[in-house]
Amino acid sequence: MFSKLRATMLCCAFVLLAACGSTDPVDNAFTVTITGDTTLSFEGEALFGVSSTNGREHWMLFFNRGLFGGLDFDAVAIGRNLSATPIGVGAHTIEDATRDEPDGEDIEGIYTLARSSDGSIASYGSVAGTLTISSATTDRIQGDFNFSAEFVLAVGSFGNVRNVTISGSFTAIPGTIPAINQ
Repeated sequence: MFSKLRATMLCCAFVLLAACGSTDPVDNAFTVTITGDTTLSFEGEALFGVSSTNGREHWMLFFNRGLFGGLDFDAVAIGRNLSATPIGVGAHTIEDATRDEPDGEDIEGIYTLARSSDGSIASYGSVAGTLTISSATTDRIQGDFNFSAEFVLAVGSFGNVRNVTISGSFTAIPGTIPAINQ
């Protein structure tokens, strides 16, 4: 009887360990940490696709908490400014989004937010960083990113926040990407 009980307990332990130790990524999710002149973290929906702004297409990863354009949201967009070409597997340089003449193959990042609590709005453009895509299919893109960004516009409690570092990980699915003015 001891051996049956022991075998049953071992099987239960392996099942529990396998379930608890699962590292399967959650589709359509991201986590972001902001450091620098402010510190905060958030998570939400992760999408990829093509966005159109002023008649120009941009391929991008879009990470959103809250209703984008609403009164309480955070959004990070990383993509090719002026190009609908998807970003493939590998480590990629995130370029300066504040320069005047971007190249269509350059990868840039932005972070934008709004807070209903105090009327804050802010936007930060990438200065330099890295996007690493570890796997990519037509249904899912997985990876992480880290980039420094500086003030483009800030009002309210973010008025004194000038420099931030944005880092996160994601598992994105195809979706409709809103038009984002960069």
